[in-house]
Amino acid sequence: MSSTILSPTSVPPSTTSPPIAQLLPLARNAFTILSSVTLTLSRLLLAVLRPLHIFLPVLLSILAPFTLLFDILLDGFVLTPYAVVSGAVAALYPVYVFCGVACVSGAAVGIFGRGLVSVLNAVVAPSSSAKEEIAPVPATPSSDGSPTTKTPSKRRRLRTIEVRKRR
Repeated sequence: MSSTILSPTSVPPSTTSPPIAQLLPLARNAFTILSSVTLTLSRLLLAVLRPLHIFLPVLLSILAPFTLLFDILLDGFVLTPYAVVSGAVAALYPVYVFCGVACVSGAAVGIFGRGLVSVLNAVVAPSSSAKEEIAPVPATPSSDGSPTTKTPSKRRRLRTIEVRKRR
């Protein structure tokens, strides 16, 4: 019988690069293409619009009444009301803060007071049970002389409260 010795197999080192290293050349090429397209389009647009520079003063003179009207309307209906509201809000900010603090403080005092009253009620008069009893209504003779019974109304109910004695 022969004995065989197994040697540990060696794993070849991994030659793959991280994904970010594969992404960088693609990003560089995309940026180069994008910048060249942008430069070409801007030059083309400038070449088309340069002759229109001659007509620009004439066009602005024709549109001057409309731009002036737009400027007046914008000033009257947007900018002035905005400035007035901004000034009023800035002037009333201390009042707003005072009222907010007063409301929060009042709520805190109210909640604390309610809790304190609940605790004091539990200490002074621990769990009193209330029973409602309906008082019997006396029989009244009817017109023929026979006694009749009536259903008691809400006004005739008597409430009795049983108070447990402290031990």
